[in-house]
This record gives sequence, structure tokens and C-alpha cells, in this order.
Amino acid sequence: MLEQIHLLAAVTVLGVLEQAYFFLQVIHARRRFGISPPNISGPPEFERIFRAQVNSSEYFPIFVALLWQAGLFFHQGLAAALGLLYLYSRYCYFMGYRASSSDSLGMSYGSQGCLSEPSVAEGHPHSSTVMLGLSPSRLTPIYFSTGVLWVLVAAATLGLLHFFLSHYVGLNVLRLLAA
Repeated sequence: MLEQIHLLAAVTVLGVLEQAYFFLQVIHARRRFGISPPNISGPPEFERIFRAQVNSSEYFPIFVALLWQAGLFFHQGLAAALGLLYLYSRYCYFMGYRASSSDSLGMSYGSQGCLSEPSVAEGHPHSSTVMLGLSPSRLTPIYFSTGVLWVLVAAATLGLLHFFLSHYVGLNVLRLLAA
């Protein structure tokens, strides 16, 4: 039994450790900027760190549920690989979101190992999104992680559909496809 879930368990533990890292970043920012709980407003630097952590925490239960459903009913290896991609993209999102919009967003691998898109110059069609704090380096990882979640949804749905059809209807779709 454990050989059927060990990869899922490992990715889940990594996800919990990532969430703990994000929580610690908020604690550190609270101390650095002198913001005591329950206050959630302060300098923009603090608010970006806080918001990135909260956003990541909001999606974590959805991620864990989909990871396990896709891994149990579709394929553990694929689900674990997608889980690692999701965690990496969330890390890139967090690091990009906490960065100041005045930081250079040139095409490079930063110290965090995340590929960022070219900077957006003033007057560029997307310059208004940069001014709102939604620079391409912040949006790319969130869009990517959302795409990974949709692939996990598809894998979980296909796996569950196959399970229900084979166990309750007696229709084995995999045998039909192989024939």
C-alpha cells in the first residue's frame, strides 16, 4: 500500500514545508516593519509578503485534495510530478510578489531560480498592470500554477470516471481502448 502513495506523501510534506516557509516570511516581515497581529496593513513591502502568503494558503487545500485524488485514481507519478511543478510555481509566485515593483524584472534566473519575464517599460500596453502590482513576473507563475491545478482536475476526473465505470457499470474503458 505505501508504495502506492509514497510520492504523494513526499510532495504533501514538501507543500507543508513550503507553507511554513511562507508563514515564517510573514512573521519576519511583521517584526521587521513593527506590525503586530491582527493588523494586516502597513508598508507595501509587508503587504506584498502578507498577501502572497495568504493567496498561497487559500489554494493549498485545493492543491492537496487534487494531488491525492489524481494520484490515487489516475497515476501517482504524474500527480507527484505535477505537484512538484505546482509547488515550484507557487514559490516563484511568492518571490515575485514580494519583490518591489521597482525591482528589475529582466529576463534572468534570479537568486531564487525563477525565470522572470522582461521588464515592462512605461507606455507599454501592460504598464498599468505593473503599476497595480501585477507585473508579468508575478502573473506568469500564478497562471502556470492554475494550469497545473486544471491538469490535476482532469487527471482526478478521468481516474474517478474510470473507477466508477469499471466498478459500478462493469465497463473497463482501458480494455476497450487497448482492443
